Amino acid sequence: MWLRPSGGRIAEPTGPPIEEIGARLRRLRRCLDACADPAPMPGKAMRFVATLLAYDRELVEACQALCIPQSLLEATGTERTIERLRVEAALEQAGLVLRTGSERTR
Repeated sequence: MWLRPSGGRIAEPTGPPIEEIGARLRRLRRCLDACADPAPMPGKAMRFVATLLAYDRELVEACQALCIPQSLLEATGTERTIERLRVEAALEQAGLVLRTGSERTR
């Protein structure tokens, strides 16, 4: 059990540490960026869709860990893309690094 500065108790965190979630998000982001490369790659479309779905699920897990509201998995099409961008911005504003320095310049 964790203690608040005021002495009250709060529940222990559940799920994986936010550092692990962040590392998985950065790895998946690199995979998505690789799929955006115009060079041919076998199974590129399927790999992109599968990676994007995994990335969205990790974004949801990060939002749950940081108590950020989201509706990513309920949204579809363009709305989902917009919600993904909003969620990424909210997570970065909360301090989660989604791209390393060299990846930000791409």
